[in-house]
Amino acid sequence: NLDEGKQYRLTWYISWSPCPDCALELVQFLPMNSHVSLRIFPARNGHEDGLGDLPDAGAKLAIMTRNELQHCWDTFLDNGQPFQPWTNLVEHTGSESQELKDILRVRFLPPASPSPSPSLPGPVSSSG
Repeated sequence: NLDEGKQYRLTWYISWSPCPDCALELVQFLPMNSHVSLRIFPARNGHEDGLGDLPDAGAKLAIMTRNELQHCWDTFLDNGQPFQPWTNLVEHTGSESQELKDILRVRFLPPASPSPSPSLPGPVSSSG
């Protein structure tokens, strides 16, 4: 029961991409609540089913980068220790981002065009 006279911008930081059941809940919720915008930042992909429907419902998805991980550490986890990115963080975020793009692209690929018809023979000319 959100006030429809207000705009809500939510940023959701999660360890794994939403499960199919959660994705379905969001796909049903967002169109009925156009005053809510949602950005989802998973640290890694864990589920593919349902992810492709989220952009259609208005959600934005992106894998967390170093900046988002740093923000989460500083905001939610900071225990007096500085954020220490792991050695292959750039490679990890790059491969996870590409995997998410591939998941979403499969959902949005244009339909395959029909195979071209076999070439019909050209006019036959008779000599003689």
